[in-house]
Amino acid sequence: MIVSLEEIKEYLRLEADYNEDNNLLLFFLKVAEESLENQTGKVFNENNKSELASLYIKMYVAEQYEKRGATESNSEKVRFVLESVISQLSICGRYK
Repeated sequence: MIVSLEEIKEYLRLEADYNEDNNLLLFFLKVAEESLENQTGKVFNENNKSELASLYIKMYVAEQYEKRGATESNSEKVRFVLESVISQLSICGRYK
C-alpha cells in the first residue's frame, strides 16, 4: 500500500487509537488502489510512489467513508478532482 491506515486516519481527522472502523478503512484503501490501477493501467507501490496517487487514494477513501454526510455539490467537486488526478497519472510517463 502506498498510503497507510495511519495516514488515512490522519487525513480523515480520526484519532490514531480509534479502531472501530479499521476494517472498513482498509477495505476502502484496497478498493482505492485497485481503482487507481484499473483506471491508469499503472501500479503504484513503495518502489513507484507518487504524491498525486497518494492524494487520489486519500480523497477516494474520504469520499467513500464520509459519503453519508456529503452534499451532491461536494460529491461532484470531489469526483472532478479524482478524474483530473486519474487523467494526469494516466498520461504521465514516470510511472509504469
